[in-house]
Amino acid sequence: MSFFDYFRISFRNLSRRKLRSFLTIVAVVIGSIAVLSLLTLSFSASGVFKKQLEAVGALTQVMVTQQQQGGGGPFGGGEGDDTIQTKKLDDTVVADLKKIDNVVAVSPSMGIWNIASVSLQGQTKKFNIRLQAYEPNEASVKQLVAGRNLEKGEKNKVIINSAYLKRFGFSDKNPQEILGKKVVLTTQGGFTGIGVDVPKPPMDNKDWWEEQRKITYDLPAEVVGVEEGFGGDQNGVYITLDWGKDLNTQRYWKTDEEAMEKLKQSGKEFKEPSMILVTDTTQEKEKGYEAVVLKVRETKDSKAVGEAVRKMGFGAQTAQDILDQFNKMFFALSLILGAIGGISLGVAAIGIINTMVMATYERTREIGVMRACGATKGTIRTLFTFEAGLLGFWGGVIGVGIIMGVAIVGNMYVNKLLTQQNIPLQNIIAPPPWLILGVIAFTTLLGLISGLYPAFRASRLNPVDALRYE
Repeated sequence: MSFFDYFRISFRNLSRRKLRSFLTIVAVVIGSIAVLSLLTLSFSASGVFKKQLEAVGALTQVMVTQQQQGGGGPFGGGEGDDTIQTKKLDDTVVADLKKIDNVVAVSPSMGIWNIASVSLQGQTKKFNIRLQAYEPNEASVKQLVAGRNLEKGEKNKVIINSAYLKRFGFSDKNPQEILGKKVVLTTQGGFTGIGVDVPKPPMDNKDWWEEQRKITYDLPAEVVGVEEGFGGDQNGVYITLDWGKDLNTQRYWKTDEEAMEKLKQSGKEFKEPSMILVTDTTQEKEKGYEAVVLKVRETKDSKAVGEAVRKMGFGAQTAQDILDQFNKMFFALSLILGAIGGISLGVAAIGIINTMVMATYERTREIGVMRACGATKGTIRTLFTFEAGLLGFWGGVIGVGIIMGVAIVGNMYVNKLLTQQNIPLQNIIAPPPWLILGVIAFTTLLGLISGLYPAFRASRLNPVDALRYE
């Protein structure tokens, strides 16, 4: 018999017992839905994570930190103890990092901790801030929903996280409305950075210094960009490294010893000592940069660059390292979820076996007639196995169809929600094509395997006894 003949006869036989066939297929549908839905969630989560890394260009970035794990950790330098080594990231190190093969851009960054809050100019409500200064270049391009990135050397310009839109009274649907507006950075008490006037201390005023520690300053800045909220720092405000260094600079008045010595030698009287304003960047240089982001030519170069950085004695974190760790985690999760869904398919397989065994009893006389008409044992085995495989196939197809329908409806809702949140992701619920085909193939194979015993049993029936069977 041809394949079409097996299909036609199998479909006719299954149609005779519609309710039993329907219930058996439902069991397979439930099992295929369980497997496909659980694995789809796992693969979708992995896909979203990878898309987000690709969107921000993180797969071609290497994060260099002052601390290097002695060993063991997920981003450590290999085998060893758990000690922490700390080296300073300064301009000399930055110059050395630029010389590493396949590094195309270097962006050092530092936190500005003497800024206490941020507010919109004209408003009194102030909000927490995490002010970060960085070198704007190819290695540090921000993902924006409105505006532009900072340019090297700019001062009094900021990029804010989109979470500030609602805080400042703007709609997150129209983030461009805040562009060009002024925000106010309020300093900590006793701020002496570049950009404010440091008052000259009077003589014989013991309370003056205490009063100075209570004085704060308001530094205006123009909003030129809005960073997308997804994956960003909700309190993040960003400025250029040049302006950040100005803000971190400490200035103070000190006695001009040389001028005072000349006055003493001249014999002239003076009412107050001669003083000069000193600019001190010692503390900033001693601390160094918090981190340095390296931009590499291609994703494949990040691993070699990371190793080169670790050999220099610094910590190196690559997005590829993180992605590899997550892939391992998602693989283990997929195995667990697949096993859970597999239990449902196991129950469905028992249902197929039961259905086909019952069919052999009900169709014993029919089997005898087929054998008497010349059908071989192989033909009987193939027919019953084909019927079982057909149950598995239709169960898989219907299960996949249901999941695809749920995915389409779910994506419509999720896409709307993501758009409202300014998150640039769409259609995140997406079962991979190979998984869809794999589920259908697996349920079909499961049906074929489940039909082997009933098919073997049917083929062994004695034709004479089968014809006498009532």
